[in-house]
Amino acid sequence: SMGYESDAAVEDEEAEAQERDRGVVERPLGDAEVLAADGNWAEAVHTLLLKTLMELAIKRGQPLKSSLTSREILSRVGLPIPARDALSEIVDVVEISHFGDLPIGENEYLRCLDSYSRFSTAYLQGAA
Repeated sequence: SMGYESDAAVEDEEAEAQERDRGVVERPLGDAEVLAADGNWAEAVHTLLLKTLMELAIKRGQPLKSSLTSREILSRVGLPIPARDALSEIVDVVEISHFGDLPIGENEYLRCLDSYSRFSTAYLQGAA
């Protein structure tokens, strides 16, 4: 009957939305892991952050202005607070390395992965 078809269509849309949300967190992570495997810790952390912000902006249909800082972008992409807090921990690491001239090593990368894992859990729950 008609009712059943519309339910199926809604489920398809939900499945597609979940796929998209997973892509938002999985693609940047995959790229970062490739860099980290070669010991490019700083690049891995930067990639993790920037690609995630890019994916979030694209998903919202807001192309990123290059003039915006990571922090400004983070406040504009409409994340649930726990997801935003976790991602802002990665922004902290990037800013400290950039402005404080502290190199990002394996420890920092692993700490960022931990933050990222909390981000992706909160994001996928919030987006569901």
